[in-house]
Amino acid sequence: MAHLYKKIIKGRTYWYLRETHRVDGKVKLKWQKYLGTADSILAK
Repeated sequence: MAHLYKKIIKGRTYWYLRETHRVDGKVKLKWQKYLGTADSILAK
């Protein structure tokens, strides 16, 4: 199941769509898609 993930880099917020899964009891990243900042997402 994909979910939104927020990264804060140098004080700016960026959004990613990310899917994870469990391997041997640990969460591993399956894939990640960059969406942009909140302003760029709203402009789309």
